[in-house]
Amino acid sequence: MNESELKAYILRRLGEGRICVELTPQQVADSVDDAKLWLMLHMGGTLKQDTLTLTAGSNEYDAASDCESVVDVIFQKDANDFFDSFDFDGTTFTTWDFWYGPSAGGQGYYSRLLQSYQYVEMAQRMLSSDNEWKWNKASRKLLIYPNSVGTTVRYLYLSNDVDMSTISRRELYFLKEYSFAAAMEILGYIRTKYSEVPSASGSISLNGDTLLTNAETLKMNLEDKVKEHKRPLGFIVG
Repeated sequence: MNESELKAYILRRLGEGRICVELTPQQVADSVDDAKLWLMLHMGGTLKQDTLTLTAGSNEYDAASDCESVVDVIFQKDANDFFDSFDFDGTTFTTWDFWYGPSAGGQGYYSRLLQSYQYVEMAQRMLSSDNEWKWNKASRKLLIYPNSVGTTVRYLYLSNDVDMSTISRRELYFLKEYSFAAAMEILGYIRTKYSEVPSASGSISLNGDTLLTNAETLKMNLEDKVKEHKRPLGFIVG
């Protein structure tokens, strides 16, 4: 089911085709959006990933348009980032400073490689050249320090958009029911403006109050059901 099919489903349940359903397309879309937000808050957002390239003169970067919060940033492990960051005052850090000579003590290639990266990690801790990141909720920007120009980083984020093609049948059920309840609530408010309307055969009573009551009851039942089906909390072993 896609979003267009969901909107048509809502209108059918409200009686479209047999009676007039006084909802605009935007009001139906609002009901679906409210349901998506409700589902995300209760079931958790979808974890996605994307990449960005660091540029000169900036430490703030725009994340994906559907990014609700950045979970982690994965930096490329490259010793050259360290050397580039701390070549200053005529003192040049080179890879040779951290490597044994080719014949030093008969060390093997992997031994020298391991020793080199150990020295790099020690120097990074002392000189604070490790990359750091922070998600600014107010500006919705991803802050990265230091800025290694040209480096491509991968970041994981929680999406605020519910992809109906990937959610489970259980989550789709909750989405459909809450969308229907939200649309029924809007229709109820519309129909409570007048208690009845005139027609050729006499006055017709409107069911605004009944729709509001049913919508509230359905939402409460969904709140109870979704609590029973929440994903379990993660835990760390070791």
